[in-house]
Amino acid sequence: MPYALATSLTSSNYYHAASVPAHYGRARTVDGITIHWWGDPAQHPTFENTVAYLCRAHGNTSAHFVVEDGRVAPIVDPHDAAWHTGSAVGNATTIGIECNPRGSDGDYATIAELIRNLRAQYGDLPLWPHRHWKATACPGTYDLARLDRLARANAPAEPAPIIPTTGDDDMNADQDARLARIEDALTALSQRQSASVGDIVAVPSSRPDGSFDYFAVDELQGTKRAIGPAQFKWMRDLGFRVVEKQAGFTIEHYRLIV
Repeated sequence: MPYALATSLTSSNYYHAASVPAHYGRARTVDGITIHWWGDPAQHPTFENTVAYLCRAHGNTSAHFVVEDGRVAPIVDPHDAAWHTGSAVGNATTIGIECNPRGSDGDYATIAELIRNLRAQYGDLPLWPHRHWKATACPGTYDLARLDRLARANAPAEPAPIIPTTGDDDMNADQDARLARIEDALTALSQRQSASVGDIVAVPSSRPDGSFDYFAVDELQGTKRAIGPAQFKWMRDLGFRVVEKQAGFTIEHYRLIV
């Protein structure tokens, strides 16, 4: 079931992968998926309000994705640790999905599709209810066995290759130099086509293999958030396309299809 990506908001309430050991005493790994719900459906929670709450400035909770029938909001990069389980181990090792508490057939189908895509990227991840990590009613009535069955029902016959999601921490060692290159690249790019919020720009790295560093433009003239090649491929496969490629300056420019 195809879904639309809602990308108007991202959360700053998370720990970057490189800082996870300092906070949780272990490296950031992706070993499972934690299923949540937004809360009691009698309180009439909405997709928009949930996304806004988890993206609030100086908040103390977040998730990687907020999902309902046909819509997915990716608000924290899965490479990083969102604040979603109330457990150091849960936060450090799982991806958090916040689900519409009404649990319609459409909700289940969209969540299952997201799980399928995440497993294609990260391997055969088990599903955990939030209450596995702390005493809570979350995720309410969600049937994780049903989600697992749906996610596997339309899985490809051959497992998708697992793309490494770690090993990008060397990006932090010379971050200043890399940010300088991204600024130069965006300046050059803006002379032809301005980079907009949500765009992805690829800039040559300093590594001898000729690889690229990929940056998400969080603000047109503000922070350029570094992302790894695996995360870039994951986002591209979910709906990014090339709108400009300048071989002479070795910049690739990507824009999200909305």
